[in-house]
Amino acid sequence: MTKKHGGDIYSYKEKILDFSTNINPLGVHPKVIEAAREALSEVENYPDTECRRLRAALSKKHGVSSENIVCGNGAAEIIFNVSAALKPKKVLLLSPTFSEYEQAIDVIGAEKKYYDLSPENGFLIKEDILNSIDSTVDMVFICNPNNPTGRLIDRDLLIRIADKCTENDAFLVVDECFLDFTSGYEKASLIPYLQKYERNLMVLRAFTKMYAIPGLRLGYGLCGDAVLHEKIREIRQPWSVSVVSEAAGIAACGLENIERETRDFVRGERKRMMESIREISPDKISVFDSDANYILFRAAAVEGKNLDELLLKKSIMIRNCGNYRGLHNDYFRIAVKKKDENDRLIKALEEIYEENNG
Repeated sequence: MTKKHGGDIYSYKEKILDFSTNINPLGVHPKVIEAAREALSEVENYPDTECRRLRAALSKKHGVSSENIVCGNGAAEIIFNVSAALKPKKVLLLSPTFSEYEQAIDVIGAEKKYYDLSPENGFLIKEDILNSIDSTVDMVFICNPNNPTGRLIDRDLLIRIADKCTENDAFLVVDECFLDFTSGYEKASLIPYLQKYERNLMVLRAFTKMYAIPGLRLGYGLCGDAVLHEKIREIRQPWSVSVVSEAAGIAACGLENIERETRDFVRGERKRMMESIREISPDKISVFDSDANYILFRAAAVEGKNLDELLLKKSIMIRNCGNYRGLHNDYFRIAVKKKDENDRLIKALEEIYEENNG
């Protein structure tokens, strides 16, 4: 599978309006910027390999012991670390889902098994996923809400998945990096269940999305298994979290108000964008329901050109999802951004379809 991600603004000379990455549309909070700037005075020192101050702040934020938290250079590093530490022989993945899980599994040479999500049922994870978890599966990755589909999985089903993993001695990794953008975040998270599934569960989180600092690279994993934490310490890079990133993360931990404000904004704009795009060309664009801060839709080629190519001519970049397993080049993902930016995208789509007779 081709390695491809959103956010490649560096390949273009002109200024690009980037809808391919899904970060907080309200931007970086000034306190996070200020903390990062102040930390520059400490760059002559090596970072704390244990991220003690940041883990203490996260412990307070989530009500979890700091001993149950491991920090890394984005959630992606934790994905590779936990895979390398556990060395599973067979892993269950959603299809489509975030590609880093598959890449991490390929590095260790494990066999992959897929649970296919269907556009016919809105890419929802159904109860039959439980049939895919058996004694041959060592690890399961669940992205909640899923990327790129944006769908949230019911926590009752997640708990049944965790139970099934425990019964079969499989390790469950639940990626909640986009969960804080959803209306059902409080009822969906498995963080309250870390103690119950002490040896079979890790929850992934990141500062990248909600706090809009992808350039600083900062994520973390929460898990109750002390043995796993020790294995990760043995294999990880010792200074993967910089002093600047740690300072920004500590500042972000005290900004819960922006999470509520962001959820309210995203909910309203997501609804407006979905309705507007559906109205542009109902017979040529299919917009799928989403619970996250991004929207997946399907659009046929226009005059032989993919929609992302046509939008680039208008200096707008969207995510072509053709490299996601189970999707094709006519599937696209767009972020929910600020109102004026969303309006610009909607207008550009209207122009494209009007120019080509709808």
